[in-house]
Amino acid sequence: MVETEGRSFSRCDWLRRSSGAGSCSELRISNQNNMMAGDESRRLQQALGVLRNILSTPETVTSLSSSLERQRTGSQAQEQHVTNNVSHSAVESELRERFRPANSQVASAGQADEGGQTGGSLRYQTQLHFGKWNSRPRKRAKTVYHDTFNKDIILLPGPSSTAVIKHRTKQQLHEHGHILNGFEFQKSWDHRTVTDQIRDAFGEKLSADVSSRMATGCLVPVRDILQDLATKIKHQKKCKFNINRSTVLDGAIRGLNEGHTIHVTLFSVRFSDDMGVPEEAVDLCGPRREFLRLLMEALPKSPMFEGEEGKLNLAFDSSEDRYFIAGRAIAVSLVHGGSPAGFLSPTLFSCLVDGPELAKPVLEDVADIDLHEKIKRVTEGKSLEDLLATTEPLDEYLANAGCLRPLRRLEDKNLLVDDILMFQVIHRVRGPFERFRDGLRTLGVLDKIQAHPESFRPLLCWSPTNLTADLLDSLFTIRLSTVGSNRRSAEEVVVPFWRDYLIDAEG
Repeated sequence: MVETEGRSFSRCDWLRRSSGAGSCSELRISNQNNMMAGDESRRLQQALGVLRNILSTPETVTSLSSSLERQRTGSQAQEQHVTNNVSHSAVESELRERFRPANSQVASAGQADEGGQTGGSLRYQTQLHFGKWNSRPRKRAKTVYHDTFNKDIILLPGPSSTAVIKHRTKQQLHEHGHILNGFEFQKSWDHRTVTDQIRDAFGEKLSADVSSRMATGCLVPVRDILQDLATKIKHQKKCKFNINRSTVLDGAIRGLNEGHTIHVTLFSVRFSDDMGVPEEAVDLCGPRREFLRLLMEALPKSPMFEGEEGKLNLAFDSSEDRYFIAGRAIAVSLVHGGSPAGFLSPTLFSCLVDGPELAKPVLEDVADIDLHEKIKRVTEGKSLEDLLATTEPLDEYLANAGCLRPLRRLEDKNLLVDDILMFQVIHRVRGPFERFRDGLRTLGVLDKIQAHPESFRPLLCWSPTNLTADLLDSLFTIRLSTVGSNRRSAEEVVVPFWRDYLIDAEG
């Protein structure tokens, strides 16, 4: 109690008067709050003390750490299990959606399973409605045997052609009707029937002699081919041919050019010596054959050809008209009964038969000795460094020839050498080759060469052969005296003895 000016006040009255508001109940609540705050502070202090005691003991810390780790691991496993269940449920839903069975029983089973009821696992349902899990032996498809089959047939220039026809060449063959697509064969046909059917299918694309060759299955004798070509010669008209033995090639150029028709007529040769004195004779094929023989000997010695003797290729000469004369001279000599050329290289012969695009020149075809040695050193390189060193002297040549090729490995040398040989032997003389080939078309000789390459190969290319009596006899030209003279009678007696002697020497 508080006494003031003779009056006594309680604590509540004093507080009410001093504050101007409130009540005793409010004061009591405030006191209670203060007491609760004090209790919480004491509890907090006690908890801090207990925590300090716990953390100060190592065993207790280890135990708490293990307990927390077990709780965390269990929580992750539970989350993974839930995720797997969700994923498995999604996969099952996807499978049911994509492989939905057609009948109602399977659909109801699937719905029950999706609803949570145990209607069987997805594997059981799949096995039940889509077959067993174990693979069943498949029945082998029944083999159907046909009486026919189809193949493409390509008409090649000759049996010696080994190139694979593709791209542009195949397109050209299609345009000329040299390819039969999907030709139907009967399995019951024999060899002769197959040949006859192919021959009939190509029809006019095959000449009569090619057809006969297919029928007989052997090479057509070149003598028969040349005799057939000789029928194109006009016997009604004859022309004279003035030749000087020392300039046979010049005389051939005058008479065998494109403006004259001496190649399709019978012609008589009139020789003159170097002094201009004429040497005439009744032309019983003797002077004409001598002229053709001298011409075949002069051609390989001319600037138009180069290379090893007996294996000559075309050389680059500015006068391309001479190449036409050379081709025509070879054709005329063959058809008119003269000597064969016998000096063309296998590469040049292949160009005539199969075309220059399919030719495969070799190092021996390079006539330039210096270039030959440089190319040979390139082919003998054993490492990339050797290859780069051996190609350095050829840089200017390669640039002019358009054969520059990046060399990154040793195997690139083969491609480089092929490029050099194709340029040097084929592309460099492409113009002269075209003129030479045009000359060989005289009297249809080139077409026969392409149709019967193996028959003409011995006549145009040199090959080692055994010396026979007939071969040695063909090297000599017998010139008999005038008919009716005593010398002529004696000479006719001697000729058989000479030929008997050659036969005895051969035996």
